[in-house]
Amino acid sequence: MIHIRIGDGEAEISGAAKHLRSLSVRIRELAEPNSSGKLIVKASILVDPAPYVRCAGHLQVLVREGRVQVSELEGAVLEVAGSREKLANFSSWFDLPSGDPGYHTHYDSVGNADVAASSMALVICAPDG
Repeated sequence: MIHIRIGDGEAEISGAAKHLRSLSVRIRELAEPNSSGKLIVKASILVDPAPYVRCAGHLQVLVREGRVQVSELEGAVLEVAGSREKLANFSSWFDLPSGDPGYHTHYDSVGNADVAASSMALVICAPDG
């Protein structure tokens, strides 16, 4: 199971590395031409949101034209939307190594042409490796 924490202008998706790699596969499948174009993943809200403000209960990934846009929707949902090509690239950010506790990466528009300038910054981490 994954956890989603949201703060002002930034969000975090965390979980065991194997769960994040599984999410990577699901997003990559969504990016395929014959996919439904929508993926909804349930997240556990039974975690402390600190150092963020709140937890989200769902991740929604949508195929849309353009760069990847990460945003918070009403109803405790984190949405990621972008073109199939950009979502395929985004999926690789969840291919975290096993056995490296605390490993994390930052997905944002700084130096990344796949991300919309107005997108929330996203931290992807595997606290337990």
